[in-house]
Amino acid sequence: LLIAPIVYYAEGKLLFNVAKVPGVGEWYARMLSVPSTVKRARALFPDDQADALTARFVAQTTIAGFERSLLSYARGDALLDYRPAYAALADRPVLVLNGSDDHETPPAHVQFLEATFGDSVETVAGGGHGMHAVTPELVNARMVAFLTGD
Repeated sequence: LLIAPIVYYAEGKLLFNVAKVPGVGEWYARMLSVPSTVKRARALFPDDQADALTARFVAQTTIAGFERSLLSYARGDALLDYRPAYAALADRPVLVLNGSDDHETPPAHVQFLEATFGDSVETVAGGGHGMHAVTPELVNARMVAFLTGD
């Protein structure tokens, strides 16, 4: 089950790739990544939910070790190319939920997922990249239906 999947987030993003470099990555996380992530988090959610969700995220940024966890995420997840892993799942039951208003997942990545998984890719009308947080009832219902075979 993939929700708003990232195929290769860092592709073509030179500045994002500096997170791989020891020392430089730590500076990047502290100086650039946390402020830009807060700004991006606000853009992921509709206006009526953005304030509460962004405030929760901002509160997390004050926890000791947050920058290291963000850097760990970048080095261990966002900088990876998932195309080989997704291709290995092509013959298995998979549900891919992609939001029609997801501006974080590039169209080329959606096209790759559609080519790999075919009809298993479902576009959620009005769903964004954070659709699991914005419309949990819809996403959860679709997940349960998939997992129970309904």
